[in-house]
Amino acid sequence: AGPLSPVGHIPDKDWDKTLATNIRATQQLISMIDPLLKAKKGTAILPVDNVSGQKFQAAYGAAKSAQKALWDSWAAESMTIGPSVKTFAPKPMPTALRARFFPGEDRSALT
Repeated sequence: AGPLSPVGHIPDKDWDKTLATNIRATQQLISMIDPLLKAKKGTAILPVDNVSGQKFQAAYGAAKSAQKALWDSWAAESMTIGPSVKTFAPKPMPTALRARFFPGEDRSALT
């Protein structure tokens, strides 16, 4: 994830890296696994992270919202022909990235 920053101060390189990491990589992943899952009548179970609208997380939140839109579109497109596409929102975990995004948060309450 890029640095935490007000919307008007996000450097282009950080914006581009965040989008590439979360959106372009997601589309490439879908392109690679879709035919494999179709061939096996498989299911894709994908995590989503809803952080949109939180201060200083505009780039990450926008990228995660776009990533969820890709998952949702893929699910709608493959509803009748497969693969089955499901999303879930995992509970927050006490990671270094979360500590950076939520400084001062009580980590003992996280799973």
